[in-house]
Amino acid sequence: MLGGKDNYEADRKVVEMLRTVAPEAPLTGRINREFGKRAARFIAEQGVKQFIDLGSGIPTTPPSVHEAVRSVEPSARVVYVDHDPVVVAHSGALRSVEPGLITILADVREPGVILDHPDLKALINFDEPVGVTFFSVLDVVEDSYDPVGIAGRFAERMAPGSYLGISHTFPRPATRTR
Repeated sequence: MLGGKDNYEADRKVVEMLRTVAPEAPLTGRINREFGKRAARFIAEQGVKQFIDLGSGIPTTPPSVHEAVRSVEPSARVVYVDHDPVVVAHSGALRSVEPGLITILADVREPGVILDHPDLKALINFDEPVGVTFFSVLDVVEDSYDPVGIAGRFAERMAPGSYLGISHTFPRPATRTR
């Protein structure tokens, strides 16, 4: 949907199905991607040097979060988090060559597991400001998992001067059910 070469046949089939029911989805994806880039860069411009990108997905067309923030702060540290083992393997292979970048396998619906992950704790110091990004993530978390509470769990750990970056898509007004 966003282009790039790192996708699979199954992904392309889902995108084609999605286009039939939501023709605006590719544009929405591009807008969300642009917002994520601008938001991450803005957070870095405020002096934040460490980031957690939740639901990072397979890297697509640049810039990724680390590329956006490192355009401002070259030493920024970034932890990418995704629940899909294929995404984590692919992302880790692409990003592990750069210092200060890691990818961990964890589910955003379990903030405690993420926040206490030893690899994350080795890279992120919660006594200093951190940027935590939920770009197009919380909108796919079922209400029963309390998406607002999930964001709150991260906010509780964050030092003053930290930022939450959140984007959220929703159905067109004619299709909303609540």
